[in-house]
Amino acid sequence: MSTISHIILSGGFGSRLWPLSRTNFPKPLLPLVNGKSLLELTIDRHRDKIDEQIIVTNEDQFFNLREATQAHQTQETRYIVETCAKNTAPAISLAVNAIQDDDAIVLVTPSDHLISPITDYKAHLSQAIDLASTQDKIFLFGITPTAPAISFGYIELADAKDGYHDIRSFHEKPDANTAETYVAQGSFLWNSGIFCFSKRAFIKEMTAHCPTILQQSVSALSQATPLSSDAIKIPSEAMAPMDKVSIDVALIEKTSAIGCLPTDFNWQDLGNFNELKHVFDSQDQNFVQANHAVISAHSTNNVVVARTRPIVLNHVSDLSIIDTEDVLYVSQTGMNNSSSNGFSMVQDTLPELQRQLNWEIRPWGRFDVIREEPGFKVKKIQVKPGGCLSLQYHHHRCEHWLVIAGTATIQLNENTLTLHAGESIDIPIKAQHRLQNMGSEPLIIVETQFGDYLGEDDIVRIGDVYDRS
Repeated sequence: MSTISHIILSGGFGSRLWPLSRTNFPKPLLPLVNGKSLLELTIDRHRDKIDEQIIVTNEDQFFNLREATQAHQTQETRYIVETCAKNTAPAISLAVNAIQDDDAIVLVTPSDHLISPITDYKAHLSQAIDLASTQDKIFLFGITPTAPAISFGYIELADAKDGYHDIRSFHEKPDANTAETYVAQGSFLWNSGIFCFSKRAFIKEMTAHCPTILQQSVSALSQATPLSSDAIKIPSEAMAPMDKVSIDVALIEKTSAIGCLPTDFNWQDLGNFNELKHVFDSQDQNFVQANHAVISAHSTNNVVVARTRPIVLNHVSDLSIIDTEDVLYVSQTGMNNSSSNGFSMVQDTLPELQRQLNWEIRPWGRFDVIREEPGFKVKKIQVKPGGCLSLQYHHHRCEHWLVIAGTATIQLNENTLTLHAGESIDIPIKAQHRLQNMGSEPLIIVETQFGDYLGEDDIVRIGDVYDRS
């Protein structure tokens, strides 16, 4: 029986959801749906249909993504890490060529879509796998429009076949009037970006319509370097010559070996704050995800995220109010489809806000910045059992570590020390040091940094069990 391989594309980050989504902690990892991320849900709804999954991502997101997915894996999982973004055609070609079984059936899905009910989706998935097993075609899931949306591409259906439709044409994201015309005609579906095909059919069509990308992908895989036992990195010199092009433009809109499966499940992209109304809690006629109280009077239809403090709403409506650890963003909810969203606004003046810097998940655990002022920074560092930071030193800062809970094993130059709760140690500037949790309970320390520069890039790694450079 053929292998069923699932390719998950997770290289974007959702700039319209900034400041929730950041370049290093993107939209697929956000706990948007009852405490679960869209990536977790993507893995969960495919786990009983597939034999392996290949996740394509980038260097900025890889360690956060792998840490977030490892607890949800039941099948073999591999990661392909791109060193530069080249859109979906090279990403899919790399992943398909990395599949060992030449007879494999391949599913390709984005990592950040919300789909329900799962039983309906799985029924269509089984249908697509059956079709791809018997026909040398690429099958694309089409979504029945629920509104004249201008943020999706459209598929115009042609003749009905046995279980699918031929495709008359593809249409890019339309203006509002054109979208209304499409929906009224009834023969147009949204392009979901979900594909099913056999590996042989994909290679055949790529050879016919975009052989250069195919050849470059094969060459790039041969030059890949291991990041870990389950991940490879494609070097920049192998990716640089590839065209930056979507799979739709490179192949799907050119090939005649294409079919569309009309679907009837609910599908949401959650691509802007207005769409988060579908998953946030309804509270006093507002839509809220909060760690703190949200108090409202004469205020309606606001999308509110309260991570760091209580928020009080008084006579305001139709706003997105996103309060994170390092920035407060306020916008009219319907305006964040435009090019002047928050992410683009801070690009020139405060580019550091495009990344998540106040907390970060690492392979060994996580850190949270408690306070930062010129000359010092205070962090809470949590190291999971068995976790081990890299052996490193700093050019610009010294550090003081106070153990709050657990037992710390510390390498400081040539010495190894053990510290318990309430004990502390100083790490001089340029001293080689490593922190490790060899116990069975989480290790928590408070780290105070002192120096003229306190950026995360002032880390010189000498050795690392997680193979980070």
